[in-house]
Amino acid sequence: MTTQERIADLVTLGEELRSRIISIAMKLDSLPIQPDRTTQAVITWRVTLLALIWDVAEAPLTLAITRTKQFRALRILARVLFEYSIRLEYYAYEGTRALIDWENSEAWLKGIVKRGTDAKDLSQWTREERRAYNEMIKVDGKFNYQDITVMVCRVFEVT
Repeated sequence: MTTQERIADLVTLGEELRSRIISIAMKLDSLPIQPDRTTQAVITWRVTLLALIWDVAEAPLTLAITRTKQFRALRILARVLFEYSIRLEYYAYEGTRALIDWENSEAWLKGIVKRGTDAKDLSQWTREERRAYNEMIKVDGKFNYQDITVMVCRVFEVT
């Protein structure tokens, strides 16, 4: 694949994703007024992922327009867009998993806030303080996010 073909491919991906986001966002008008917890988790993931995809999808377009030679950055952005897109579709199929993953995210963020509220300058932390904090945000004993390969298989109906 030539450089121009790679750039054209990434630009097309970005444009198609942004177009898909608009069509999905238009459907958000038909959401239930008082959804249950699972439906609320699916809605929250969809809005979150749509915002992330919208922001990230613009980056390859910008890099391509400026004719930058940052091909590694373009590939990384394409992988991020792919993962966000898979998650967006997967959670629509698997509402229960959307709820589990959302609760994991909430617990993780609460742990960050709880342990980080009195943090001054992180560069001034001792090695032990950094180690303890890194352990907390890494695991905290509660996190079990769905593996992306499971998501891909479900979205593309691979058995």
